[in-house]
Amino acid sequence: MPIVDILGWVAAALSTVLSLPQLIRLIRAGTSAGLSLVLWQCLMAAGFGWTVHGLSVGRPNMWVPNLVMALCSIAIIRLIARDRNLRAVHAWTTPLVLLAALVTIDTLWGAVAYGVATSVPQVIGAAAQLFDVARSLDITGLSPFYVTMAVVVQGVWLTWGVLAHEMAVVVSATANGFVVLVTWLWYLARRLGAPAITRGGGAGRPAAHEVAPAEVLGEPH
Repeated sequence: MPIVDILGWVAAALSTVLSLPQLIRLIRAGTSAGLSLVLWQCLMAAGFGWTVHGLSVGRPNMWVPNLVMALCSIAIIRLIARDRNLRAVHAWTTPLVLLAALVTIDTLWGAVAYGVATSVPQVIGAAAQLFDVARSLDITGLSPFYVTMAVVVQGVWLTWGVLAHEMAVVVSATANGFVVLVTWLWYLARRLGAPAITRGGGAGRPAAHEVAPAEVLGEPH
């Protein structure tokens, strides 16, 4: 098997298990504190979008892991919505609209346009998670394994995309990889004691008993 195919399946395997630890942590922790709803809405749309794209170009290493990620995203969105008492329209409208847009772009304008288009919700979602890591007083609901492996997965996908000449993957992995790398570094800083950035622009620490809901780009809390 050529090295590029092996690398593609390594990327697929890593992507397949990426979302599962976050889902497990969310169930065990019983709180969605520190999680970005926007991130998982975008991942659901991108996951199903890449599933359709992977099927259309005959790349099982693209559509198999993305289908698993999309299904995990659905479960995570449901848990976040239940934890925060969100209405169904608030939880599901965004990912469904994004998915419809991505599939339309892929069908009409091809791989490069799709790579740019799918980068937008993924980067927005990753940026929303970065925002939560910086601003949320409580980040106990966020899986350290997920934050770390997100960086590794984007790096492997970028390498495979270059070797396989899949420009949609190159564009998406480059843009998304930068944001998840910054998120990982900020997450490490928070775990090492860096305080959250408060709304007033200062910093502060929660009391030992304080559990603050995630603040996601205008999300009600």
